[in-house]
Amino acid sequence: IPVVQKAPPAPNHAAQVAIFTRGEGVKQFAQQVAAKLAPVPIHDQADAGWQLGDDAARRVFGKLMAAGKALDEVVNVRMFRGVVTGLNEAFIIDQATRDRLVASDPHCSEIIKPILRGEDLRPWYQENEGRWLIFTRRGIDIDAYPTVKDHLLPMRSRLEPRPMDWNIARPWPGRKPGAYAWYEIQDTVDYFTEFEKPKIFWPDIGKYPRFSWDASGAFVNDKGYIAIPDSPFELGILQSRAAWMCISHLCVPLGERAGTVRYQQKIQFMSRLPIPDAPTADRDAIAGLALAITEQARARYALHRQTRHRIQTDLGAPGRTLNQKLTAWWDLDFAGLMAQVRTAFKRDIPLRQRDDWEEWLAARRIEHEQRTAEIVRLETELNTRVYTLFDPSAAEITIVEESTKYRYGEV
Repeated sequence: IPVVQKAPPAPNHAAQVAIFTRGEGVKQFAQQVAAKLAPVPIHDQADAGWQLGDDAARRVFGKLMAAGKALDEVVNVRMFRGVVTGLNEAFIIDQATRDRLVASDPHCSEIIKPILRGEDLRPWYQENEGRWLIFTRRGIDIDAYPTVKDHLLPMRSRLEPRPMDWNIARPWPGRKPGAYAWYEIQDTVDYFTEFEKPKIFWPDIGKYPRFSWDASGAFVNDKGYIAIPDSPFELGILQSRAAWMCISHLCVPLGERAGTVRYQQKIQFMSRLPIPDAPTADRDAIAGLALAITEQARARYALHRQTRHRIQTDLGAPGRTLNQKLTAWWDLDFAGLMAQVRTAFKRDIPLRQRDDWEEWLAARRIEHEQRTAEIVRLETELNTRVYTLFDPSAAEITIVEESTKYRYGEV
């Protein structure tokens, strides 16, 4: 509840601020306010936006932001939003459709690119569920790709650009106005070659850091972004707690989900993130740790997919899919697995197969625990090295740790 007065503040003026979290409750409001109130100086507030946290946290944030160079300078302003198609139903296809088109005309494989969604971008890895982008960029000759043209033709009325005249009497079924052909994606992506380079992905919205490395040439939709760094060193910095504290101060909060604040991580905010200077040995060590964690995270994701596939294939039922608890199977003991199979698929694991399933699940859970423990160990080492580059005191590190409450080893 801001309280303002139309008068210049005195040189030593400080506002009194109390911050409540969602779900905290206010039954003892007077006592809670008294315990929470902290002075916030007015005159040293940044022009980019008020920082209403306690003074110690603001000073740590200022120290972190003063280190090194801004991210956009480090990557030479090579930061880009993902692709806007205008009609995902037409241009984003599944694996079976891609295979069918390429089997009919192998030539069309050059304009069909792997694509991820913002929600597929996880900490250190990407979930790849076999989605592909028909990347008919501006100026393409669609007649050179007849199978792609045949695929798009049934949706032509929905793909035509709307007229520039917004006063037409009847609703127009097409996409937004523009100088593009009906078979082209909606917005020109002049930087499409950047997707082919080694890059860092991150999503539009996140409640903990979800940066990851990609050298496969994958695209992303408009719910994700990329940056083109010199090495995975920048990935290690961005995925650190120090960087997340900066993100939580720079980016727009979008409210809480499951008790954790989500932030909208648009380029205009992310471009200001600090990348500290580092000797070559430190750069190489942090880059090596980032790649080692990436390898472990990808292997753990492969384990997730393989296990889900067997549960669905061997225990599933027609028309039924894994529920949330079966999707996160590593949190289930064998009794829990049987209960969730009964809930999701309306069937039981056959009695004669239960010993084998119990032994198999136990082995899978052990591997999951081992890989998670290794990710936690490596993330802890990485953050220790990153802290050294920012040169915080022990008290300042405590402030960073307390303000970034996510766990290491997040899935």
